Amino acid sequence: MKRVFFHSCFAVLLSLVYIISFAGNPKYLVPYREGSKWGYCDTNGKVMISVAWDGAEFFGEENYAVVKLNNKYGAIDAKGAVVVKPLYDSLVVDNGIFIVSSGREKWGVVDKKGKAIVPMKYDVVYFSDGNIKVEANEKTGLYNLAGKLIIPVVYDDLSDYPEKIKGKYVFGNYLLGVKGKLKYKISVTTGKAVPASSKAEFFVPPMIVQDNEQMPQDNGEFFVPDDIVEKLKQTFSPDDIVYIRGGYSAYAIKKYGKYAAVVFTGENKPVRITEYEFDEITFLFWDALNKGENGQSRYILIAEKNTGTGLVNELGKEFLPFIYDNVERSTGCFFFQKEGRFGAFFYEQQIKPTQPKYDEMRHSKEFFIEGDNGNYCVFHVLKVNLNGKEGYIGQNGVEYFKD
Repeated sequence: MKRVFFHSCFAVLLSLVYIISFAGNPKYLVPYREGSKWGYCDTNGKVMISVAWDGAEFFGEENYAVVKLNNKYGAIDAKGAVVVKPLYDSLVVDNGIFIVSSGREKWGVVDKKGKAIVPMKYDVVYFSDGNIKVEANEKTGLYNLAGKLIIPVVYDDLSDYPEKIKGKYVFGNYLLGVKGKLKYKISVTTGKAVPASSKAEFFVPPMIVQDNEQMPQDNGEFFVPDDIVEKLKQTFSPDDIVYIRGGYSAYAIKKYGKYAAVVFTGENKPVRITEYEFDEITFLFWDALNKGENGQSRYILIAEKNTGTGLVNELGKEFLPFIYDNVERSTGCFFFQKEGRFGAFFYEQQIKPTQPKYDEMRHSKEFFIEGDNGNYCVFHVLKVNLNGKEGYIGQNGVEYFKD
């Protein structure tokens, strides 16, 4: 028992150490609202970039963020310096390039000084393997990052055209261009086009097909296969059998007017893991924190009992009491609802649930930090709506807004 206690306490302490590391790191900036203006703060709520904007988005991997002022969009860097003035109706940062649009629903690209490097006249603009692909009037072409038009906008389509060198495919030097019934091998550096074989095809990477753990469906409803029904009847003689969602071979069986959870082992043997105590069991998840080690729990369940919904493990420990109208799983946490208000519980971090006071709630961002042992800690940020105003909260319970 002491060993189990130490294991759990150490996991929680490690999470707290990592959360403190997030707080002082300028890489992890969160949009912060004060009244109707926005800036940026760290994960502890300390303002790092002054509140001066009408809107603010998260920083991307390139350390630029889109900001809004007077209904126009621009971009700033992680120090708060303006790199693209707020002059545009739309702005998207894509792999370090600034794709902009003004009024006419036509797109172009500007650099960090606001200089146009791709004219604002295209229907579609996006980053493509170190270049900028554009489309207009159902034709496509290619610019380089310096703004030089390499491939004229005359092709019906452009796609990867790998060279096969010594039995291996080499990408990035050529594209396959289609113009009517003709095909061309086009250099991405010079734009030189030479006729390609009519048999040349667009390269499509092989798809990796994963097993779909979702059970078969009948008219949109989950049903239990006949062989499973027979095995459960032989073992438990239940009054009812219902599939439990969550991606596992798990079922709720009913006896004495209540449901219990059953999972199938690796030997395809059904094992009842809870008592017959629930009015309904809606989801079952793997317990990623304890993993069944040292006698701890293996599963987390969302279930209904005594007219309320809660969160419990198969050993009977309640994490969210059975008092809520609804509980659902989201990225990194569980949302719960009471009288139309939402709260969140970050189970793996074992942080006290937030109060159910928000009108709306959804997962918005996750930050990753690597520890000395090579493991990653994740810090989650949620977007909320409270009394008609948007804001963000962290998994540490800090609200990144002030009215």
